[in-house]
Amino acid sequence: MNDMSASAIPDLNTMKTLEDKVSKTFEKAGFEHIDPAIMQPADVYLQQIGEAIRGRTYVFSDINGDELCLRPDLTVPAARVYIERCEEQSAEKARYYYSGPTFRYPYEEPASSEEEGDQSVPAHGNTREFRQAGIEIFGKEEKEKAEVEVLKLTLEALKEVGTTDFNIRMGDLGLFFALLDAIDMPDRWRKRLAENFWRHEDFQNILTQLSEPHNLEYENELRSLLKKIINESPKEAEQHVGEYLAAKAIPLIGARTLEEITNQLIAKAADLTSEPLEPEKIDIIKKYLEISAPPKAVGARLQDLAETAGLDLTKALDRYQKRIELLSNADIDLCNAEFTAEFGRKFEYYTGFVFQIEKHNMGPEGHIAGGGRYDHLLHSLGLPKNIPAIGAAINLDRLAALIDGDVL
Repeated sequence: MNDMSASAIPDLNTMKTLEDKVSKTFEKAGFEHIDPAIMQPADVYLQQIGEAIRGRTYVFSDINGDELCLRPDLTVPAARVYIERCEEQSAEKARYYYSGPTFRYPYEEPASSEEEGDQSVPAHGNTREFRQAGIEIFGKEEKEKAEVEVLKLTLEALKEVGTTDFNIRMGDLGLFFALLDAIDMPDRWRKRLAENFWRHEDFQNILTQLSEPHNLEYENELRSLLKKIINESPKEAEQHVGEYLAAKAIPLIGARTLEEITNQLIAKAADLTSEPLEPEKIDIIKKYLEISAPPKAVGARLQDLAETAGLDLTKALDRYQKRIELLSNADIDLCNAEFTAEFGRKFEYYTGFVFQIEKHNMGPEGHIAGGGRYDHLLHSLGLPKNIPAIGAAINLDRLAALIDGDVL
């Protein structure tokens, strides 16, 4: 179990110094301070953050039976603040910074090198409660410029507290989604692959299944259900799925509604009569996900892959190259940076550029900050349209555990 002793709690003076210096860096850059509520509606999080964090979120019911949670991060609460202010002030743009506690159930075992961001690390790096300080940019701005600004400001905040010995991991879900769009396949397969990008094992299993979709093994009753709902309307299919779950005594627990489960089964039903995804298309996806190289070298490799496969990725590649150029112009040292195509962080609301800052030679276990672009989150939370957004957060507890005491 996690160490909850006094020795696992960061020194208060150290934490205050860190928080003040980081916050002042953000404030000087013109960001407005906000203080989102610690308790949040649970359904908001359970639908947005993804399975890796969902299972570690503290969820409870209040006296009225409303399901609430302790915020596991501050991006979604900041987005909700933006939405509330949009409704009040018709605001289009906003730049917020914040600091405060977040809560997640800790890993019980040391995480493998494949995990991203919440591993057990020395001292107090794996506690149930930890402090974050971060920034969010909402509204229409030049995307690549905003991305570089967020990364640069995060690095400046770390340097302000004396942290300079770090590596940068980068990824780009926008590139991956562009690749899927360019490959001819049923939309439901494209959506399935996109939704499982963060779950590496599941993703590989799906690729295997798509190579022979009609041969998937289902228990007889489930296969009968799938055949029954192939040509039914969504309403009729939902009724039959509900009856199937009731007969099997399968309760609706968690974030997935009956409608969502039905939609997934309708997609599986369509697979029963589908032609397989061609081996060369599967090979293209696998080759893309294997790309890992210094950021400046990635563009050429992606271009070669696209040309060999006969795919048009021009727009996505142009955006990538523009970002690299802006990073260089912003004097961000990319010598200790690595682009990994399969890297997407753990929060499943990300839609584009993502990054993670890690203590040098420690890999993911030395993760001290991270962020990325999430252009669909605000619409998912209730706004009538997608609003461009990008942000980043620094884990102050882990930072305090990893930096040298004499840098403060």
